[in-house]
Amino acid sequence: MLMAKCGLGHVIVASGGSADTPLAFAAMALLSIMSVLLFHLVVLLERLLLP
Repeated sequence: MLMAKCGLGHVIVASGGSADTPLAFAAMALLSIMSVLLFHLVVLLERLLLP
């Protein structure tokens, strides 16, 4: 199995293994915010580039 040594995915997996629930939820919340921002960025680019 492939495992990362850094990044949000690693933080989520490592905090789950060490029972650090607040850190896991903070990482998931940050990942959710980043995905919503990326979605809106793609929508904006789509509106600008494909009229």
